Amino acid sequence: ELGTWLRSNKDDVREIVDSATDEFDDIVLGDLGDVFETVWDGEDLSEGDLVDPTVAQQAETYEQVRELFDDTGGASAWSQLQEAGQELREEHPDSPTTETVETTLSSSRPPTKRRVRQLIERAKDPKPPGADDDAWAELQRVAEELRQVLPNADVTDEVTAAVDTDERPSEERVNELLSESKGVLERIQGVKNRLDNLDEGSIVLLEK
Repeated sequence: ELGTWLRSNKDDVREIVDSATDEFDDIVLGDLGDVFETVWDGEDLSEGDLVDPTVAQQAETYEQVRELFDDTGGASAWSQLQEAGQELREEHPDSPTTETVETTLSSSRPPTKRRVRQLIERAKDPKPPGADDDAWAELQRVAEELRQVLPNADVTDEVTAAVDTDERPSEERVNELLSESKGVLERIQGVKNRLDNLDEGSIVLLEK
């Protein structure tokens, strides 16, 4: 039963929630945390608690960060990436691998565990300075930006799947995704710039 499991794993669950909200600025787990607190206070959960869409969405986020911070089998994937990032900063400060790892570590949203594992492996053999200035490297950097700006967009899912795969896509596919991604990001930035220049109280109409 969920309630029994939550009570027996209270400390671990609370630590993961605290670590996630401390580490990633865009993570919000307040509604899910209220559900946890209800159980820990000895109360029963209602059906409404479990089917609430906000709680369900936050539960998915919790599961994603749980995979990153889980240390039951040793050092967590996230702590391993942090250690790799520290070593890269000290020994390979100008490597494009260092830049990629640093971008992920400073992200305001959690990456997938697969992506973290991939970066840990790449950190073992960092590329020399200037070795990564191609479309593939740029797509990886754009992928991180998309995760921040448009985490739920189809283009983000496509680009993330492409950069997380073990087999690099064709050059044609890389350039196609890069062009689409940059176009989307440019439109988003254009909208932001227009909104920033509007007078307070202005009415905005957005065209599809």
